[in-house]
Amino acid sequence: MICSKCREDKSRLPSHLPGLEGLVCDNCRLKWRFENEPGFRARYLRKATANGVKYQKSHPEKTKSFQKRYRDSHTTQGLLRRAAYRAKQQGLSFSLEEGDIPIPERCPVLGVPIKVGQGRGRVASANAPSLDRVNNNEGYTKENTRVISSRANSLKSDGSLEEFRAIVKYMEGELLKELSALGQEQEAAERAHEEKTGERLLFDNETGRWTWRMKP
Repeated sequence: MICSKCREDKSRLPSHLPGLEGLVCDNCRLKWRFENEPGFRARYLRKATANGVKYQKSHPEKTKSFQKRYRDSHTTQGLLRRAAYRAKQQGLSFSLEEGDIPIPERCPVLGVPIKVGQGRGRVASANAPSLDRVNNNEGYTKENTRVISSRANSLKSDGSLEEFRAIVKYMEGELLKELSALGQEQEAAERAHEEKTGERLLFDNETGRWTWRMKP
């Protein structure tokens, strides 16, 4: 059967529309009521929302599974939507489109694989994609935004280059201290072994290993 309004072949044509001859399909009837019936849009949306909430409560596992599939297949849209919200809250500019933020296979900062569908927000996986502003003083523009791993973005956060250099310097200094302490402990252990047994740790060219031998 052909709908009198959209002229498409429909299996069921339930009703008439005022001023139009013939039967119309459900979609055309609903569209007409949205456009012409006062108060119908609000009533329809309230009912649809209530039905949606009711379904989610009675089918939590199906709802959770659907939401995850949707997020996994709309990763870029989700990144843009959350970035736009942050930009509005912080008073930053936002001019990004989907094609502006391609998701790389690996994080350009840490080199780890970027995995879509690894959680989001506060529970995001370390490998989940995350939008990073190269210059934190500027907004979300194509030139100032790139996709990196959530872990890299968390580390970068709001720290400055000078602060990161200070952290690296501190960590390298602590590492050198640890290596020096380990070296001193090793030397002390070797001396104690040498005094107790009369053996000395020597390199064997034939085996390519360090071995304990009696002093010559």
